[in-house]
Amino acid sequence: MYLSDRDIKWAIEKGQLIIKPPSIVSPTSIDLHLDRVEEAQIWNLDALRESHMTSGIREPEVHLGSFNWGVFSEQYLIPPPVDCGDGRASPVCLRGRQVIVRPGGFLLWQTKEIVGTPTVARGSSIVGWDGSWR
Repeated sequence: MYLSDRDIKWAIEKGQLIIKPPSIVSPTSIDLHLDRVEEAQIWNLDALRESHMTSGIREPEVHLGSFNWGVFSEQYLIPPPVDCGDGRASPVCLRGRQVIVRPGGFLLWQTKEIVGTPTVARGSSIVGWDGSWR
């Protein structure tokens, strides 16, 4: 879904979008700030593949919406390797205070702001962010 700055501001004002502390809303985006470099994480694909192989699954798959993010992230998220200037083709690495993301790399990094939506009951399920991270 795409929202204009007017729609984003309206959603924040009405409590449908939560950003704490408040941030700058541009015409088609919200300016967020990345947390410390030490918070950057990558998927530990080797551990994920190993886990799936021992379960008899050939290629690792993640079924979005059907897994416990807290448990999953503790098992398979790791800090990027430090200084990948040794010729290895690591798709993501740390070089001093810089995070290098090469083609094919994927990086997860939390923001300084808390961003989410309110918890809203719909039928028998709960949709949205409840203000907690775990």
